[in-house]
Amino acid sequence: MNTHVLQAEILKPKALDPTAWAAIRDCFDRLQGAVRANDRPLAIGSAKDLVEATARVVLDSRGQPAGSNEEYDKVLNLAHRAIEYQPGPGLSPDAAVRQAANSAKKLAAQLRELRNSYGTGHGRSTLPLIEDEVIETCVDGALLWTRWALRRLQFLIIGSVQQLVTDLHSSTFSTGDLATRLQAADLPRLPFENQRRLGGRLANVRRGTRSRSGKTGSKPARPVKTMPHGLPDTAKEWPNVSSLMLRARSESTCTRSAPG
Repeated sequence: MNTHVLQAEILKPKALDPTAWAAIRDCFDRLQGAVRANDRPLAIGSAKDLVEATARVVLDSRGQPAGSNEEYDKVLNLAHRAIEYQPGPGLSPDAAVRQAANSAKKLAAQLRELRNSYGTGHGRSTLPLIEDEVIETCVDGALLWTRWALRRLQFLIIGSVQQLVTDLHSSTFSTGDLATRLQAADLPRLPFENQRRLGGRLANVRRGTRSRSGKTGSKPARPVKTMPHGLPDTAKEWPNVSSLMLRARSESTCTRSAPG
């Protein structure tokens, strides 16, 4: 049996709650332990558990938690759709990449049947023969989809509209962070009401930055590290922020006015 999973690693999204990460990490550690002990039924069951735990954390982070009795396939499909088009620095919008991710999801979806046939969770009258390829397919399928999901989960979290509106009122942003978070919010695909909420909050904050940076035609104010509400220097931040908001308004207007 190929034991490459023992050297494999999964990376925690920085913004993910530690308790949620502990649930994912527990499944991954059990998977590694099962492979190390050559406990093949447990390895198959743990591979499926890793995917399901990750999918449930994705849905929790989106504010749409899955019910405790929800079917595995439904949880996986909902989580995949939640992050399939997620934008963010380093994430590709390429259709071929999206198709590859969809293939990874289809492979992960087979873990349910493989677990039913070979894994833990069922009492059996006879022990099935579990070939190396069965284990390797389960492990590879689980890691492929889980890693893809975790890469996107960071931006799903930081792009939360509710959190953005709250942070714009009270938090400090490092230079470029606000534009990154607005990109992660996927502005063109947001419902119009959420675009309006964000736009209104940004307009209020920008009025505050202008009042601090000096009146039009006056001598420029001395640069400061942060502006009201923790926004960085407008010269570094607002061009990116404004272009994102303008693009979102343009694309959403076209979408709403399209026939049919």
